Amino acid sequence: YSGLLSGPGSLTKVGTNTVTIFNGGHTFTGGTVVSNGVVQLGNNNTGPVLPAGLVIASGGTVNNQFNGGTALNQFSGTGTNAFGGALNNSVILSSVANPGFTGTYAILGGRLQVTNVASLGNPSMIYVGGLTPVAGSSTNGQLWANVADVFNQSITINGIGATTDGTPFGAIRLNGTTGNNNSANPAIWAGPITLGGNARINSGNNGLILGQISGTYQLEMGNNGSVLSLQPAAANTYGSTLISGGTINALNANALSTGALTVNAGVLALCGNNFSFANLSGVGGTIGNVVGFAPATLTVGT
Repeated sequence: YSGLLSGPGSLTKVGTNTVTIFNGGHTFTGGTVVSNGVVQLGNNNTGPVLPAGLVIASGGTVNNQFNGGTALNQFSGTGTNAFGGALNNSVILSSVANPGFTGTYAILGGRLQVTNVASLGNPSMIYVGGLTPVAGSSTNGQLWANVADVFNQSITINGIGATTDGTPFGAIRLNGTTGNNNSANPAIWAGPITLGGNARINSGNNGLILGQISGTYQLEMGNNGSVLSLQPAAANTYGSTLISGGTINALNANALSTGALTVNAGVLALCGNNFSFANLSGVGGTIGNVVGFAPATLTVGT
């Protein structure tokens, strides 16, 4: 549909088919209910934004096919909120709080930038990287946590994430204070992280992971100039570790899995903690302790 919707009435989507709304500027005031099927907003253009009052029911999906701009006004429901735009595109989730949303996110292409934790609502799961069967899926999705706050949501990730200027920034990208990546104010991921495939996590100047990371796949971390710290309360149990750059601070003994460790670039700082790995390999980089911490022991091949 490429026209404009106005008036006091509401818009209800029924049936299992897909309805595409191409343009913005809608002014109707009765709200939108997606009770079944898919409502696709945009087609890799700047994308329409529906008026506030969107309800995504358990059988419904809103597929945001934006190519930039701000996505969605206030929304609620138990359905699926999907994002599948262009590979390198960044869409900003509207900063309004959405406490009534308890469904799922599917970030399938490009990156969804979050500048207010409350705008995510209380989702049952966030999927990143083509892990759900929604049109426009890709393994290059990214959740960009671009605010100095604590994210307690559960997330399942796959892939290297969105790429910008040729640099893969990860399926999760943690940045502190918006705009300057202030290292004194990191973005903190405290919810559980599940690897649904080999996946990458990156940060701006400083990111902190407090949630447990699980799954049988490889976790890749780091990029030039980035600092990512891990301090989970429960031991990480993911398959193996790849360090590709930056500085990775293992702040407690739970930070790294006991699987294979590969260090190709950057610095892995043990921070006074003892670790055991199934094997050790790599073509560069540094493994060391940090001045001021107790001695650390690295055991390989046990």
